[in-house]
Amino acid sequence: MATMKTPRSMLTIDGAALLGTQETMRFLNVSASTLRRLAEKKEIVRIKIGTLCRYPVDDLAAYIDTLR
Repeated sequence: MATMKTPRSMLTIDGAALLGTQETMRFLNVSASTLRRLAEKKEIVRIKIGTLCRYPVDDLAAYIDTLR
C-alpha cells in the first residue's frame, strides 16, 4: 500500500497505476489540509502514484480541494 521512503520523503502508493488520481485520493481518504501540514513539516515532499506519476504535495492538495 502506501510506504514512506526516507531519503527523499516520497510517499509511494503501490498499485495505484491501476487507478486514476481521483480514485487514488478517494481510496487514501486524505484531506488537503493533512497533505499541506505534512509538507510543512517536511515529512512528505512528493507523492508517487504508480510507477511514473510524481506529484508535488501542493499540486495534489489543490486537486483534492477541487473535488470537495
